[in-house]
Amino acid sequence: MQELTQKKLTNGVEAHLSETDKLENLVPDQALNLAKKHIKQGNYDKARKIYEAILTEFSNNKNSQQALAALNKPEQRPGYQTPPPEIINDLVNLYNHGQLSSTIDMAQELTEKYPNAFIVWNILGAAQQGLGMVVEASKSFKNVTVINPNYANGFNNLGVLLKEQGKLEEAVKAYNKALDIKSDFADAFFNLGNALQKQEKFNEAIEAYNKALSCKPDYAYAHSQKLLQQAKICDWSSVTDDLPFLAELGISGDVVTPFSLLAIEDAPERHHLRSKNFARKKLSQKPLTSFVSPTNRPKRLRIGYFSADYREHPVAYLIAKVLEQHNRNEFEVFGYSLHGNHQDELRQRLENAFDRFVDVKGLSDRDVALQARQDNIDIAIDLTGYTI
Repeated sequence: MQELTQKKLTNGVEAHLSETDKLENLVPDQALNLAKKHIKQGNYDKARKIYEAILTEFSNNKNSQQALAALNKPEQRPGYQTPPPEIINDLVNLYNHGQLSSTIDMAQELTEKYPNAFIVWNILGAAQQGLGMVVEASKSFKNVTVINPNYANGFNNLGVLLKEQGKLEEAVKAYNKALDIKSDFADAFFNLGNALQKQEKFNEAIEAYNKALSCKPDYAYAHSQKLLQQAKICDWSSVTDDLPFLAELGISGDVVTPFSLLAIEDAPERHHLRSKNFARKKLSQKPLTSFVSPTNRPKRLRIGYFSADYREHPVAYLIAKVLEQHNRNEFEVFGYSLHGNHQDELRQRLENAFDRFVDVKGLSDRDVALQARQDNIDIAIDLTGYTI
């Protein structure tokens, strides 16, 4: 930035600067005023860049130092407001009980009233992510990081979303940003390991899991994933060192994903118990109200097939002929697609094989169940199985 004490800020220059954040032709006071204007408009990222640019040229500019420090602490900004704690608790309870649509409705209302409440944006993003609303969730998590760039959870959650989208390099950057803010963030190390192993950087992934364990020694997820990655690179000596932990891993204390230890030990009883513990903790939604069995058998039984694999996939190839051969005089066949709309030749064949085909991606488990009940499904068949 070049300090020109005699030159005044013109409307044309101001418009140019608001788009590019270039600060040539501005003295620090003019740049500070432009930053304040951005803050009033809610453009915190632009304001932050202006303060940083001022400090690049004028490192001792106290006004910029103080303003940047306040900007990075949203609760210190003029006019900052957040919902009362009891309202936040109600929102969290909705989310924790799997009522994601209601969570989104409530959170969106709150963000209109409290646009700088990054906690609300974070919960909104998590609920949107849970319903497969990837674009919306990405915007919500980015709002979190812009409003509060010192909130490590915001970057961690953004990283998880980016990983789900297959944007692994961006996910790694987000996790590393979270770790820059909070160096002992065990979850961020664990998620970093997950992204690295997806890139087949197994040694780096193992290092990340080890760091997660150094922050949280009883981190069962990290321990099981570390063992799995070590097995992938045939690091049997390290696996052997961890064998004493296997008897309790995922059985007492925290749960682990059921498949993570299948390749590590031949212990069907323990694998079964790990799966039961995982399901008990992770799939604990309250059941719908009791189902009332029909008094009379319908003329045609309604069969609902639920799958995430209605696409070029072995399950689809194996089930297609079965679906086509159903006796339509006795059965009405429904298909429920749980994951995405992969348009290919096999997908089209499957859609044609059903009497009714429904894409339910983005709905919560509860809403999918309600949809099936509304469709009067008599027999529900899960084609995906327990593949968590």
